[in-house]
Amino acid sequence: MKPLGYSYLYELLGTKPDVVVVLGSGLGSFGDAMENTTSVRYSDIAEFPIPEVAGHDGVLTAGTIGGKSVAAFAGRFHHYAGHTPQETALPIELAAHAEGRYCIVTNAAGGLRHDLRIGDLMLITDYLVTPLSPRLPHSMQSPFRGTKPSGTWISEELEHIARMAAWEAGTALQSGVYGYLSGPSYETRAEVAFLRKAGADAVGMSTVPELLAARKHNIPVIGISCITNEIRTHSHKLSHDDVKHAAEAASARFTDMLIRLIHSLPE
Repeated sequence: MKPLGYSYLYELLGTKPDVVVVLGSGLGSFGDAMENTTSVRYSDIAEFPIPEVAGHDGVLTAGTIGGKSVAAFAGRFHHYAGHTPQETALPIELAAHAEGRYCIVTNAAGGLRHDLRIGDLMLITDYLVTPLSPRLPHSMQSPFRGTKPSGTWISEELEHIARMAAWEAGTALQSGVYGYLSGPSYETRAEVAFLRKAGADAVGMSTVPELLAARKHNIPVIGISCITNEIRTHSHKLSHDDVKHAAEAASARFTDMLIRLIHSLPE
């Protein structure tokens, strides 16, 4: 019989997780940077579906970084694969049940803003839900939109920590608004024009349900996108392999930044 996931995270770590990390396409190698690791496949956790998308391994790795207990989810569940918003946020629900202290959510995203280049890292300061987005239950989002006086998603303290971690890793950290689409197809020219006018700086098919779930449970959360394609023209037909390869090329810098970020999180 498969173990129940809501107790399994605590059992793997032997303690409450200090940090829970959700890894986007091509970023699964982060688990290799952890110490004292134990891994389990999603297929061995009762509540968990199996990710269908290449670059999402479907492995939970528990271990330590800088003395902090860390749980890294390599692989996520997407709305376009038939999962509900609640199912797409399962790793965060697990973190909340295990009394996790921080969440970091990463993704691969297309750059809509003209200064965003392939390999850039972008701190998510807000999200954008449009008629093109998957339907989010009222209970997930209504208490959290517009509650921060600064108009940004992330707290000033965590933003400073993230920027310092990027600086120490020798990589620039952009910031911007993440546009959430249903997928799985990539954007048309008309959709790109609409998203830009609506204020999105990058676009992807995940992450927002996870950010909302973290806020629902009052877990401080940081969202970071790796820009894996520049949405300029459609002269080249984009494939998921292109996205995965671009993320893999940036994974060493991204991992270095995440390690430094975790080291710097307050006890």
